[in-house]
Amino acid sequence: MVSIDVRQQPNASCTVPTDLPTRGPIGALPSFTVAPDAFDGIPPIPFDSRFLIPVNADGLHGRDLLLLDSSSSSPSGTTFVYLNDGTGHFSDGTAQVLGGASVTPNQPSSYDVADLNGDGRPDIFVSQQGVADGGAMSLLLLSGANGTLAETGASGISPNPSTSANKATAVADIDCDGDVDVFQSAIGAGATSRILVNDGSGALQADATRLPADLTNGVVSFTSAAACDIDRDGDPELILGGWNGSATKGDVLLLNDGFGHFRVAPDGSLPPWHFPAESNVTVSIRCADFDLDGYPDLVVSQTDSFTRGFVSVWHNQQNRTFTEVDPTGLDWPVGWISNVAAIDFNQDGWPDLSISGIGGDHRGRLYVNAGDGTFTEVTHPHDDEPLTPIDANGDGRPDLVAPGTAGAPTLLLNSAAPELPSGDTFSTVNVGDRLEVPLGPDSAASGHFHFEARGFVDHFTPTAAGNNKFIYFWLYSGNNFYYKGDGAGFLYIPYEYARTDYSCNYGKVKGRSNSPGEWPIEECYQTDAWQGDHWYSFDIDWDGANISITIDGELKNTGNYGSNVLPLIAGFGYPPADVEETGIQGMEFRNWSFSAH
Repeated sequence: MVSIDVRQQPNASCTVPTDLPTRGPIGALPSFTVAPDAFDGIPPIPFDSRFLIPVNADGLHGRDLLLLDSSSSSPSGTTFVYLNDGTGHFSDGTAQVLGGASVTPNQPSSYDVADLNGDGRPDIFVSQQGVADGGAMSLLLLSGANGTLAETGASGISPNPSTSANKATAVADIDCDGDVDVFQSAIGAGATSRILVNDGSGALQADATRLPADLTNGVVSFTSAAACDIDRDGDPELILGGWNGSATKGDVLLLNDGFGHFRVAPDGSLPPWHFPAESNVTVSIRCADFDLDGYPDLVVSQTDSFTRGFVSVWHNQQNRTFTEVDPTGLDWPVGWISNVAAIDFNQDGWPDLSISGIGGDHRGRLYVNAGDGTFTEVTHPHDDEPLTPIDANGDGRPDLVAPGTAGAPTLLLNSAAPELPSGDTFSTVNVGDRLEVPLGPDSAASGHFHFEARGFVDHFTPTAAGNNKFIYFWLYSGNNFYYKGDGAGFLYIPYEYARTDYSCNYGKVKGRSNSPGEWPIEECYQTDAWQGDHWYSFDIDWDGANISITIDGELKNTGNYGSNVLPLIAGFGYPPADVEETGIQGMEFRNWSFSAH
């Protein structure tokens, strides 16, 4: 059992985490196929190189792409918006989203997507370095209610100098006041690091009092950054990637006091550089809990003067220090690794890795987390370009976009269903625990899902509000990013407490329609009282929208529960839905399997 060392948090506004992640079984390797018509009808755009940002450009489903020209030869780049129709087919939405406004990139170096103005929609902050590191203003793109993006960098960032070669960017609520702030570091003569404090509306004001003096006066500078709560005290720390041109030869960990003021962690908190001090540059840092112990680890990309690269995973020792998991890491003999993303490609709950190179070797590679500190490489049919992960078709599985060297991008669909580990057991230990299993493209028309479950014991006391439901299995079509009120689906509630105001004592089925929040079908069935230690056998069969439920060999319910038009996803535990806030603890599931009819 992993223990939790909760540190004293002086700021009562900071939310200290208490739950630990569930360690589910390791899934199989995903596979990818080219979607040949994903970008049909879009004219070629001959950029020297591409800077693709997944974003909710039109305010609909959140699976669009913003392309910024990052050509090294021109300060006047071009912006292009790929609008997704929700199924993985893209069209030119530049005029619609930008409204005719000019957004002119000048060597973007890093970006973050977050809700900066508090309207519930994701915005984009882009640091720019300028041609030959000559400096450029940062970009701030705020999303509008009408599905637009407006560039407000000059008015929204104060100051927003054009002479700084901005490199590192990280966003987080540094002072726990409910809005997202920005860390930024530039290199070159007179360049500094700074915190841009958000006033809650998206207006960012530089505050020189929050960082150590050596950062604000330009003595040390950084080329990469990440923000995450490494010590589980409710506030984010800053992990800063150094470079050979800075006075400090190494990466730096800054500890947060809870109110957004930072101090340097003791020497030795982070592993030393992989390459010599006179040539090392840390180009990318990402936070992810690779071993699911509740503490964020780090994946770090470094380069030897941009001639070769190295990626390694740093393990969080739970005492504000990190150690290198495998000193051999991943060598990149030619060029360097420009971007690293930690994303769960096989939907087993363990973060995997997407790594993209630049220079002599600009391939994109995928590595699946084995759960023991090692990673297995995954082959894919378009490995000659950097990769951008995005769930393009809304089936719940991350797909990949290769940007294209002189034309339209290529979409790689995450198309294979993971192997279901039928011998493993999944348990709901903490509130919110869930396991989702993508069933693959063969599941849309018809299928059979089997599982066993036990643990029907009284954990909640009935209340007038009715927040006492055991909810533990759902099946939906995956055409909504979260299990909320949009899209068709099916939810199975095997047990409800007997209450004076509710008569469905021992189980019911709900069918969700395409209308937001509607449950047009709610059917009860009766069975004997549930036994806490008995492993019940459940079989779910469907043919289109017709679904039947069999428990221990006895047919309990059959009916039509709405259309399923995409590959299905099955889930156990707490559905990730705002409307279903309560559920179960202490349930166990085993022997789950899927077969197509």
